[in-house]
Amino acid sequence: MIKYFLHNRNVLLLLVFSVFAIKVVAQKEYKIYRSKSGMIKAEGNLLNGVEDGLWKYYDEKGRLSQMIHYANGEYHGEFISFYPDSTVKEKG
Repeated sequence: MIKYFLHNRNVLLLLVFSVFAIKVVAQKEYKIYRSKSGMIKAEGNLLNGVEDGLWKYYDEKGRLSQMIHYANGEYHGEFISFYPDSTVKEKG
């Protein structure tokens, strides 16, 4: 089988590509977005550059206004919005 790989360049290149693809690791980071005044506008996890997991959004006075769950950048799971006094406005 090794001789076959050595004599057939296309298969060898495919094998090398497959080994490289297996080593790719997801990049996860915690991100905080701030307004010009320094107040937190949003915070949550990014997985490969898109929202993943729980994200929290804040109003201009820094009060929690929404919590949204994401999976691969799309809404997934619970959504909660809040009134300025922190009581639940909407849940879904």
